[in-house]
Amino acid sequence: MKALIFLSVLFLASGAWGEQVIRLEGISIQGNSEEPNVMYIMPWRAPPGTGRLYQPINSYRQQWLEPTDRARFNRELRYAERYAPKERNQERLRQLMADETSRLAAPYNQ
Repeated sequence: MKALIFLSVLFLASGAWGEQVIRLEGISIQGNSEEPNVMYIMPWRAPPGTGRLYQPINSYRQQWLEPTDRARFNRELRYAERYAPKERNQERLRQLMADETSRLAAPYNQ
């Protein structure tokens, strides 16, 4: 009988020992190291604006491989001639190229 009372007191004391309260700057933690209370916080939906992060990036290289029509090609040539940076003596180079082309084509035109 004494053993039963001693074991019950020992059992109740061990339960009180496991329920220690630790206070850290206003935070109270209750429990023991065998059964820690852990709370996982998971978002239930993506935050706004994150959809743009995963959109594929379109490259200009894709358009280089597509077939083009004559009007579009001529429009791009006119754009390049108008807005491309002009190099020094570019007009002189064009004149020399035209003269050389006409000189080489002269025997075939007779």
